[in-house]
Amino acid sequence: MPGTQVQQYMVNFRDPYVFGSNISLGLSGYYFTRTYSEYTDQRLGGRVTLGYQFTPDLTGSLAYRGEKINISNPIDPLLPDLAAVVGRDLAMHQFQAIFSLDKRDNAYMATEGYLVEGSISETLGSFQYPGANLDVRKYFTLFQRPDGSGRQVLSLAARACYTGDNTPIYDRFYFGGFSSIRGFSFRGVSPQEIGPSTLQPINVGGDFGLLASIEYLFPVTADDMLRGVIFCDSGTVEPSIKNWSDKYRVAPGFGLRILVPAMGPAPIALDFAFPIAWQPGDTHEMFSFFVGFNR
Repeated sequence: MPGTQVQQYMVNFRDPYVFGSNISLGLSGYYFTRTYSEYTDQRLGGRVTLGYQFTPDLTGSLAYRGEKINISNPIDPLLPDLAAVVGRDLAMHQFQAIFSLDKRDNAYMATEGYLVEGSISETLGSFQYPGANLDVRKYFTLFQRPDGSGRQVLSLAARACYTGDNTPIYDRFYFGGFSSIRGFSFRGVSPQEIGPSTLQPINVGGDFGLLASIEYLFPVTADDMLRGVIFCDSGTVEPSIKNWSDKYRVAPGFGLRILVPAMGPAPIALDFAFPIAWQPGDTHEMFSFFVGFNR
């Protein structure tokens, strides 16, 4: 994936049943460079994952991720969070344990069931810090035609994530956009600090994040190729797990899901969202575009 702001090159290999067993093996290697408004992030790394399928729905895995990281072009080199990482040969060695309980009827277009995913990690190298993440989703079919088509689906989703106090600026949480809170721009929800030289607020990310959303999906055409959605996203990202409730963001909206057979089961998502609760410094973006159902 070459580009001017983002370029990424990746090779993945996965065997879900090593030697016919319930053990899975995943290998990946990658290089990417991404230019953010605050800095440029360049990484060369790889990941090894060993998993085990306990039941058809329950899986667990252990993963190791190693990266060489270079942070450059800081918006304010005097900002302490940027000064701590710019111009250094940074190394990351992350060890992670993951579990997933997937009771959904379809991974792409779930209409019933639930998904619970969680992970804990410990990162070593240039910085040392723990991490944890919990993601829960539930789907209800409210109505369907006798043949099973035309389903109207109510979905609930929640996510909580935490990382240690020593987490560097490039590995903290930033929210905003289709994958987190629609109605805000990509990385537009974040704690900020005033740059010593620019005297402007700069997004520095947070160590604690919380997301919650509700969405109602309904058919627009008889063939289910076009569907509508009404939703409300909410959440926050803060420097710590304390004192976050008064900084909660909320954004209701609506959108369309367009299924293109040539593109497989993942539809095109077009959404419009309108923040009704936000914090000073947040950047808004009414329209979002994505390919896929699961955010």
